[in-house]
Amino acid sequence: HHLDRRLAQLVDDPRVWGPCADIIGQDRLSLFSDKMNVKRPGGAPFPWHQEGPYWAYGAEDLEHVVTLIIYLDDAHEENGCLWVIPGTHRYGALESLKDRGTLGRLYTDVDRLEEKPFPIALPAGSVAWFHRDIVHGSQTNRSEEDRRAFLLAYQPQGLHQWRNGEQRDVGGAR
Repeated sequence: HHLDRRLAQLVDDPRVWGPCADIIGQDRLSLFSDKMNVKRPGGAPFPWHQEGPYWAYGAEDLEHVVTLIIYLDDAHEENGCLWVIPGTHRYGALESLKDRGTLGRLYTDVDRLEEKPFPIALPAGSVAWFHRDIVHGSQTNRSEEDRRAFLLAYQPQGLHQWRNGEQRDVGGAR
C-alpha cells in the first residue's frame, strides 16, 4: 500500500473485505478507493453527504461498491466521530446543496429528513461498513487528540480503482 505496509495488510485481510464480499455477493473483489482520514484537534466538521453522487463520476459499477471505516483511534462525539442518518440509503441520491457553491453539489440537503442522526462511536480497531447512499458526516474535533480512520471501498473484481485506474484484486479463499 502506498501509505504503510500495515495498511496494505488491512486491505487484503479477509476480516475486512469478507463482509463486503458477502454484501456484494461475490468472493472476489477489487479495491475501489482507500483514504486516510485524520481529524486534528479543532478539525472542522464535514457536512452531511453521500458517497454515491460523488463516486458516480468514476465508478464502473456503483451499485456494488461497499465502504467501510476502520478506526485507528477511539472515536467518540468529542473527537468528531462519524455520524450517520439511519435508513437514508433507501432514498438513493438525495437533493444536494447546489446553491452553496461548487462543493455544495457534494453535500446533502437533510432539512426535510425525519430520521435522526446517530454517532458511530467505537473503540480503536473497530470496523463499520456502510452503504454508498447512507447520509453521513462528522462534527468538530473538540478533543486534544487526533482522530484517525482508514476508509476502504470494495467493488466486484476486475474493475479499476477510482483515483488511479489501477486494479487491486482481493478475495478468494477465506
